[in-house]
Amino acid sequence: MKKNYMLYHSFLLVILLVVLFLFYKIISYFLIPLFLALFFVVVTYPLFCKLKKKTKSDIKSAVIMLVSFILVVLVPLSVFSFFLVSETSSFYTSYYTTYKSKISKDFCKNTENIILKKICSITEKDFIDKIINISGPLLANLIDVTRSVGNFLFQLFIFLFALFIFYRDGQKIKKYVLSLIPLETKYKNRISVEFAKTSKAVFLGIILTSIIQGAVAFIGFLLFGLPNPFLLGLLAIFLSLLPYLGSALIWLPAGLIYIFLSKDYFMGFGILFYGLFIISPTDNLVRPKLIGKKSNVPMFIVFLAVIGGVYTFGMSGVIIGPSIVVILKTLLDIYKLEFLKK
Repeated sequence: MKKNYMLYHSFLLVILLVVLFLFYKIISYFLIPLFLALFFVVVTYPLFCKLKKKTKSDIKSAVIMLVSFILVVLVPLSVFSFFLVSETSSFYTSYYTTYKSKISKDFCKNTENIILKKICSITEKDFIDKIINISGPLLANLIDVTRSVGNFLFQLFIFLFALFIFYRDGQKIKKYVLSLIPLETKYKNRISVEFAKTSKAVFLGIILTSIIQGAVAFIGFLLFGLPNPFLLGLLAIFLSLLPYLGSALIWLPAGLIYIFLSKDYFMGFGILFYGLFIISPTDNLVRPKLIGKKSNVPMFIVFLAVIGGVYTFGMSGVIIGPSIVVILKTLLDIYKLEFLKK
């Protein structure tokens, strides 16, 4: 009987692991939007609870929270992105118009003659070959861009749909998942509390770091006399949310323009130095400190979690990295209490 019991459990465990692996393969494409939706729900769940007390309905409250997220986050980000592209284009156009007169007329004339000679020497066959060679990569890039936009919109739809489901059925999902964890209730509650606390710490860290970096950038742009320093500082707040480049998308082109077009080396290298050694480090120093302080994780570990998370998961790694580290720390604490002290 005991042998049959062990065989039954072993068979069930193997089948369960196989099905879980297949399930993972099915949803692996959606893991990041699902995790981000869970993150935002955890951060804003107190607001949802207050709203539910007034509406007396999970569905109505979930719809209101979803619409609020679209209006407060997605719409401003879309408008900002359009504004950023428009302003960047105008910025470079104005600088090109200002400094193109400084280019030697002889250089332009010689260049024009060279181009005309090249054009005149091209045969019909060469022209067709060139068109074919150019159109291939161009078409491939167009397909890649179309595919990327399609993937983004689809993942955005999954994110918004998951956001609604997690608001509406969040407590049911939480109870079911916790019921599957073979730990004491106090430890399961601790994991849940630590994840919620970390999510709020990461959210607060991201927002405060962006504001601080934008303020530091504004001060620098003001000191160096850049046009519209307040607007550039505001752009730096939003761009600091992007990993790797971030606010460098502002100060790097500005410094290079002063060096190569204005020939103002002091101003150009000054902006680059300020951006590289004062603006950029605030992102990697302030954010880990804020997150680590709230989550009781050493700053250096949080720093590695953020950098490693961004490297592994892209932009979402800023959230996923610290969350994984805090859950690991909680599990290690439970392991120490349950096994090492016995």
